[in-house]
Amino acid sequence: MRKFSIQTNLTQLEIAKAMGVQQPQVSNWLTGKRLPTSSNLIRLADILQLYPEELLMQLEEAQKINQA
Repeated sequence: MRKFSIQTNLTQLEIAKAMGVQQPQVSNWLTGKRLPTSSNLIRLADILQLYPEELLMQLEEAQKINQA
């Protein structure tokens, strides 16, 4: 099984604060347990300096890995 990770210098807590959400919500997104809403996906992509489409593909991959 491949390991999924998004490279960032920010902690999940820092991302959560920047987005105005709780840290567990960010954790759920980044581990593939849940996908963010479209508006949160766009905000998260901006914070992570990724294109929303690229981030969505990575999050969907994490979701597949999490379900395996």
